[in-house]
Amino acid sequence: MTSEFYNSDQYIQLRESIKGRNVTIPNLYKLLPDWELKIHPMYQKARDECLAPWMRRYVDDDLTRRNFEQADCTLFSAILCSDTSYEKLCTVAKYMFWYFIWDDLFDCGALKDDRQAATRYRDASLEYFKYNLVLEGEYPDLSQFPLEQQKALHCWDEVGAHIRQDCDRETCQILLEQMLGYVSSVSNVDSLFSSSAMPSVESYWQRRERTAAVYCVICTFPFAYGFNITRAHVENEHLSRMWKHTSYLAHISNDIHSFQKEYNDGQLENLIPVLMANTGLDVNQAMQLSYHICRLEVEGFCANADRLRVGEDAQGRRIREVFINCSTDMFMGLIH
Repeated sequence: MTSEFYNSDQYIQLRESIKGRNVTIPNLYKLLPDWELKIHPMYQKARDECLAPWMRRYVDDDLTRRNFEQADCTLFSAILCSDTSYEKLCTVAKYMFWYFIWDDLFDCGALKDDRQAATRYRDASLEYFKYNLVLEGEYPDLSQFPLEQQKALHCWDEVGAHIRQDCDRETCQILLEQMLGYVSSVSNVDSLFSSSAMPSVESYWQRRERTAAVYCVICTFPFAYGFNITRAHVENEHLSRMWKHTSYLAHISNDIHSFQKEYNDGQLENLIPVLMANTGLDVNQAMQLSYHICRLEVEGFCANADRLRVGEDAQGRRIREVFINCSTDMFMGLIH
């Protein structure tokens, strides 16, 4: 928290206006009360026999590893992959854990306060994913980086190999484009809070969309469920709108869930304080508005899902149904 915002009068005033106030936390399960939790039957085996040794191999620090394991990305992956093979569950779970491992380097690790080193590592990461997903360019020389940073990319080697093996080039290219957007976003993560003023709601949402990796996760569904996609799928009006609703639901519900912890940690990079600063609402009103926005996003999601179910051949319907079901499982699984 080295930005100018955290030394500003606005930060102090927002903190004081939140302190001691009663806030009603909405029941996020009510967003889709008919959602049914399904978990891959081999979840525990994947967690204990595959992911645990994999984590020990690539994350050396015991405390960091325990924190990652408590997040239990294997459970989240088992919700997304409830009807896939065991091997694909394990690969998707490694992919989900990778986000924590890699992002942690920038968020609270060695790259947090070293912009030059962070830029150099980010650029190597971009080259790494180009090579690993579509064999473009060359595998970057990672020996220039500390072992921890090398491992944060090497742990993805087997993930990339499995995806390349099962998906055609266009599907891999679509996933790569989302990965490049996510990886490149680390260069401006702090820019919205580098001034003394809270960003606008629109700017905050745009930033969250880039840094939350929701689209990257969505683009793993073809791999998990054994089909390829084309540019036409991505550009479909209703599918792209549904993806955006999924993204908003994922990060708004996360902000609702994590608000109290972040406030206790002195952080205000959250939708609730952003709404307070931009609308003049008090903290409870901003919380309820956040939930209202979630409800509107669910309505938009369901409307576009209904339109996607109309027409198309059997294979096209299956692809769209997987995206609908997995996107639903994604934001509800995060809530769970």
